[in-house]
Amino acid sequence: MQFTYPAPGRSAAGRPPRDGPGVAARSRPLRWCWAIVGLYALKAHGVAQRNHEIGVRMALGARSAQVTWLFVRRTVVQLTLGLSLGIAGALSAGRLMFIRDTNPRDPITLAMVCGVLAAVALIASVLPARKAARIDPATALRAD
Repeated sequence: MQFTYPAPGRSAAGRPPRDGPGVAARSRPLRWCWAIVGLYALKAHGVAQRNHEIGVRMALGARSAQVTWLFVRRTVVQLTLGLSLGIAGALSAGRLMFIRDTNPRDPITLAMVCGVLAAVALIASVLPARKAARIDPATALRAD
């Protein structure tokens, strides 16, 4: 019995494999969905960890808008730092990798990605914070 192996970079039929870029393109929406769900879960968990603090603030007279802004402000700081480091990394790594028919330094693509990530991060921050700001302070203080 003799086994034959295809040449490097060739499929068993003798031609280059064609499924690499197709698989990556088909899984792109799924990757975006996982990123959005993960970001929301991370922010919701951060708010849930601070329920006691929210209860104390509300019991001392903080308005729900102040409690919401507490979490949004933190997200804006993290977002600014993350986007600036991400853009710098994308521009510096852009010359190292080449994707067919794209420019890694395309300003429109960078702006769209930053806009989508900023919108998702802000929404993921506001929704759990607004929900937590509606909690009855006595319930939040009794939970611990």
